[in-house]
Formats: sequence, C-alpha cells, structure tokens
Amino acid sequence: MGYGPQPYQPPYGQPAPPPVYQPPPPAYGPPPPQYGAPYGAPPPYGPQPMYGPPMMMGPQPVPGWWWLLPILLGWLGGVIAYFVWKDKNPQTAKNMLVVGIVITVIVVIINFASSACCYGGYFF
Repeated sequence: MGYGPQPYQPPYGQPAPPPVYQPPPPAYGPPPPQYGAPYGAPPPYGPQPMYGPPMMMGPQPVPGWWWLLPILLGWLGGVIAYFVWKDKNPQTAKNMLVVGIVITVIVVIINFASSACCYGGYFF
C-alpha cells in the first residue's frame, strides 16, 4: 500500500465523486437467483424436516409443597397457586384454589363460633 490516493478517494483539493445509487432489493416476489433455487424446487441436500403441531403432553406434575400455599395462606395462597399452575396443570390449579377458599371459610366459621361461645353470644 503506497502513499498515493486510495481507491474511491479523490486527490487533495478535488471534490469527491457522487455516490453511485444502488436500488434496494425487492421486498416481495421470488428471491433473486443468487439466493438459491427458485421457489418450489426441491433443495439439493434432501427433503426438509416436517414440523407439525407440538406433541400434546399431559399436565405437568405439581410438587407437593405447593399445597402448603393454599393450606397456610387460605384464599390468597389458593389464588397465587392457581395463577402459577393454571397453564401447566389446570385441574390441580382449580383444586388448589378451592382448597384455599374452603380453608378460609372453615377458619372464619371457627373464629365466629369461638367468639360467640366465649363472649356469651349465640352461635345460631
């Protein structure tokens, strides 16, 4: 590489030539020939693998410790467990929600009964 003008570089004091316009490639239609075989032609390296719909898998098993959430936190734990597991195992998610609600109702009834009997009130 010498000290003279480089390619596409004008000598000192001369204006640069205008850039050459190159149109962008078309955004539709068949691909240009430099990109491979025409549309519909089989590829030269064998058939493409067929990708079908994903295989249906059964519901994902829920670890047992997740049941502690609705048991210990009541309806709030049931709602949290439901939203975590509703896509992976919908039946277990509904069951966790129901367990959380039922435990909350049982706790409310026990609290009401204990306060009614201990402070001279009537249960029913």
